[in-house]
Amino acid sequence: MAITINGTGSITGLTAGGLPDGSIVEADLASSVKLGKVLNAVVDYGPNSATNITSTSFVDTGLEATITPSSTSSKILVTVCFCPYIGGTGQARFEGQIVRDSTQIFYADPIAFRESSGQYKAAYGSMQVLDSPSTTSSVTYKFQALQQSGTDELVMSFSGWTNGPSITLLEIAS
Repeated sequence: MAITINGTGSITGLTAGGLPDGSIVEADLASSVKLGKVLNAVVDYGPNSATNITSTSFVDTGLEATITPSSTSSKILVTVCFCPYIGGTGQARFEGQIVRDSTQIFYADPIAFRESSGQYKAAYGSMQVLDSPSTTSSVTYKFQALQQSGTDELVMSFSGWTNGPSITLLEIAS
């Protein structure tokens, strides 16, 4: 079948895969075609040891990663996966947050809670937030935690986990 271009710019007779590789490059596509595309990915699995939290101020848990966005319009999808537990047997409550550099972008209360009876009431397994850093400079995302009440410690255990606690950053075209 012959390829025909009519007076309005429509093309007929072209089948899928009918153009040689490299004929159309990303710059030829409409900008809306690029939306939602993953441009960059960074994953960090934290330190290979347990981090114990007893601070009443937010402190680093060891889960952090840095990414350099390719465009100021990019979004960064931040996913933190972990399974904290409370050391000891008493009542305790812990809060968590995700920060971009030093700016809080996600807050959770509680990430772990245990009654005096020893029963857990909450323990997050993951957190996710879509951020708009509006920069092409490198940005660091961290997961932090604090002890809100109680005397027992929050244990962020990293040792012995295969692909265990992690922070994943995906740069999304916007």
